[in-house]
Amino acid sequence: MKAAVLHEPGQDLVMEDIRLDGPSRPGEVEVQIVASAVCRSDVHCWEGGFPVYPLPFIPGHEAAGIVTGVAQGTTRVREGDHVVVTWNSSCGECWHCARGERIHCLGIRSRYGRLHDGTVRTHLAGADGAPVYRGMDAGTFCERGVFHENALVPLDEDVPIEIGAMLGCTVVTGTGAALNTARVRRGDRVAVIGAGAVGLCAVQGARIAGAEQIIAVDVSDDRLATAAKVGATDLVDASQTEVSGAVAELTGGIGVDFAFEVVGVPETMEQALTLIRRGGSVVLVGSSPRYEKMSIVPGILTLTGRNLLGCCYGSANIDRDLPRLIQYWRSGELDLRPLMSNERPLSEVNDALAELRAGEQVRTILRP
Repeated sequence: MKAAVLHEPGQDLVMEDIRLDGPSRPGEVEVQIVASAVCRSDVHCWEGGFPVYPLPFIPGHEAAGIVTGVAQGTTRVREGDHVVVTWNSSCGECWHCARGERIHCLGIRSRYGRLHDGTVRTHLAGADGAPVYRGMDAGTFCERGVFHENALVPLDEDVPIEIGAMLGCTVVTGTGAALNTARVRRGDRVAVIGAGAVGLCAVQGARIAGAEQIIAVDVSDDRLATAAKVGATDLVDASQTEVSGAVAELTGGIGVDFAFEVVGVPETMEQALTLIRRGGSVVLVGSSPRYEKMSIVPGILTLTGRNLLGCCYGSANIDRDLPRLIQYWRSGELDLRPLMSNERPLSEVNDALAELRAGEQVRTILRP
């Protein structure tokens, strides 16, 4: 089979011939990848922002496809099923999993590109058969892959595969930030800094929760226009306007209940703290892979009751949240078509990554 492989950070991915060892242990599933979405975290992987994954590895972590094989003892899916592929391949047994906190699974944090049993199933097809690891424990920029069933969620066949691909990370992260992490309530006022794909989903999560005012902040007219289409009530162009003053004016000088930072840089993280009211909360959603630091004056929190919340993967439980999101999509409450701005064959993965890094696309769907 073919896969896009990263050999060195910052270098182009290479389309390689790969030998795939099929599912052999209980819970293992082979999936034909039909669509894989390109996420900002894939750009971070490409740039070397997640050095815990051994090289070479196959990037990609939000996809959907069709089950083509299952090992004996697998119970969640069967051959022929359509599935969402996620990177949240929890063990189901550790302290966090027992508490229903699958996103914090200790097994995920120790596997680093390997399957649950510690093995690698993808190898270069050459004579040496060198192992190729799975970026973000998924490695979906390929034609086929072997995954543990805990990383898969069955997808009804009426749901387009490309929609399923985005559900694997983009949608659940953005909507989950509003619905699970912040628990936005009816009548709340929120700001979303960054109207990329995840930010647009945070806008929609806040709208679904009943937020009264949703202020989208970005530097792109096109992204702000899309934010308005999916639920933003007010738009702030950060390239033209001082953001803190604009949000203060829009909220009568009070500030918002929640500010979602979906860019992942210290400057906008610090800016988010200036947008919230006393007792309000900043929710950090954007990934900052370079281990950068943000500056906080402690009194901003201790003397005003403001809060700083971390949001990993939308605080999601994929078995609970993905079916719920599909219902929102079916009802029309969740509009995902504006997120899909482009489609390319897998062989053009480097172009897709470069476009996303340059801010030229919201989400590109790769077709193996």
